[in-house]
Amino acid sequence: MIGSGAAALHTGNFHTRTTPRRVIEWLDYPNDGRYLHYRSPDRIRVCPGGNSDLDQSLAHWIEVALREYPEKRRERAPG
Repeated sequence: MIGSGAAALHTGNFHTRTTPRRVIEWLDYPNDGRYLHYRSPDRIRVCPGGNSDLDQSLAHWIEVALREYPEKRRERAPG
């Protein structure tokens, strides 16, 4: 394996301990490419993927979290 990484989405108060709502891990294998491991509370999915797949997943997570917590977004809005 050449490289790997992980990202997790935590929602809620910054100062409390929470279980991540979503986790994505990526593993890069020589001569085979990148594989993405998606984990949510009720399932795990593994599939081949590239940088754009990773970017799209993270953007989608943020979009959904902002939609689910609109009151938090309004509180932080300037003005």
